[in-house]
Amino acid sequence: MSGDAEAAELIAVSARALAVATVSLVNLLDVGRVVLAGNAFAEVGPLYRESIQAEVDQAVFMRHVHSVRVELADDVSCAAAVGAAMVVLRNLLESPNLGDRSAPAR
Repeated sequence: MSGDAEAAELIAVSARALAVATVSLVNLLDVGRVVLAGNAFAEVGPLYRESIQAEVDQAVFMRHVHSVRVELADDVSCAAAVGAAMVVLRNLLESPNLGDRSAPAR
């Protein structure tokens, strides 16, 4: 079945491309966790997770300071909203004056 081999190769290439893009985003945003969500990961999610984790472990700038976990979402229906909320909360907690309009501008 050459179709299966070709499909597997396309998935591997796709996983590698997503892994490289994920490293760029992790380097930019300095996050400690990446959650893969969506119907696309229902069948081959573990393959993507393994590929991305391997690339993150090898190429993220801050890997010697803190680890980055790559996981599959438990509930794909709200994973994006939860992730966005976590980014907002993290920014507020790290920069408490960020939302304070009464603080003097610099």
